[in-house]
Amino acid sequence: MDLFLNITTIYHVMTTRNKEELGYQLSIEYEPRSGEPKNRKEDVNTIISKTKSNLKEIFTFTNATPFRNVVGTNFVCHLCPIEFTDSGELKKHTLEEHIRHSDAEQFDEVINEIFNGKFIPTIKLDITSLTCKCDATINSLEDLFQHLIEEHKRVINTGIKNILIPFKFETEQWRCCVCVREFGTFKTLLEHMNSHISNYMCELCNSTFITQERLKIHMKFSHELGTFKCNFCPKVFSTKLKVYYHERGVHTKKNKIKNCEHCDEQFETLWERQKHQFKEHGIAVPKLTKVKCNVCDREFSDQSANNLHFRRCHLLEKNHKCQYCDMRFFDTSSLRKHVYKHTGEKNFHCQVCSKSFSLKNTLTEHMRIHDNDRRYKCEHCGQTFVQRCSWRGHMRTKHGHHI
Repeated sequence: MDLFLNITTIYHVMTTRNKEELGYQLSIEYEPRSGEPKNRKEDVNTIISKTKSNLKEIFTFTNATPFRNVVGTNFVCHLCPIEFTDSGELKKHTLEEHIRHSDAEQFDEVINEIFNGKFIPTIKLDITSLTCKCDATINSLEDLFQHLIEEHKRVINTGIKNILIPFKFETEQWRCCVCVREFGTFKTLLEHMNSHISNYMCELCNSTFITQERLKIHMKFSHELGTFKCNFCPKVFSTKLKVYYHERGVHTKKNKIKNCEHCDEQFETLWERQKHQFKEHGIAVPKLTKVKCNVCDREFSDQSANNLHFRRCHLLEKNHKCQYCDMRFFDTSSLRKHVYKHTGEKNFHCQVCSKSFSLKNTLTEHMRIHDNDRRYKCEHCGQTFVQRCSWRGHMRTKHGHHI
């Protein structure tokens, strides 16, 4: 069984703080599943060997090209230091200078250059306008592998595709080629790809990651316990993530540009404030140009939201499988909530009545009961409610409005 075919469980160990170190040491070890080989070094060599074989087929038959990174707005060649402001120019450069002008021996050197590190790398592939040399137009790496196997009778190791990260640069936005979500920077898009390529899973929160290094960073930042001080005030927090959110929400002025007129919450964008006001206060979002679903006529604020709806509701995509049962889910958030039903974990505790909850937002909503925070107000009779479900029930039964 291939190492990356299943989500790998990672166990972490907290050790004594070293005086010269900031934070705790983190020990990550791989624990093989039943029936999997225990020789990790051999597994790494096998994965790299199979990936090299796959890349040779990809570069031989298609116009897909590797790239090292995106720095600012510049695309960096994987095989030399040259940078380009246009992804198409980099693709042309890579094909003409590094791939298509290479003989068999040089071709192997090109692929070996991509794997010049000690550990399993992740390979970023530009699959914009992906075509095969037989002129077939291909949409994704999965479709490409199937095409090469069925039409060209090539040997493809499909189990190791998880270390190949596909990107399409078809618009000015940083758009995910899997779920078409858009992001402000390439860095955030790259981080988002962890949700699609689930090689490693955090055992504490079920977040998934492409590489073990990304998991280590997540564990250190989100779950490593210690004493972490705010850089702006005397407050102390138990994790670096809590410090980050505190500083971002309380002290960083650029993140407080939109205030809600009905409560103390603040937002980075007008759209976030409008979503909050609709969800928390029942205030309708102003009419904007809508994008309509071609199947059910539902309308959305933008094409990205429409595409997400189409994949979730009409294609019925469920790519995230529960490790405890056969249920599958559209996204990692839904999977995470479901897993709590199996584990029974309730890590969020009310300091007033000692009730415990699986999700932090459930605890947040619960605390409104103790604070008598009646943020939901009926616009018809003025009655107020602590919980949104109570407000919706009132609107339905008393006023005939289904919200």
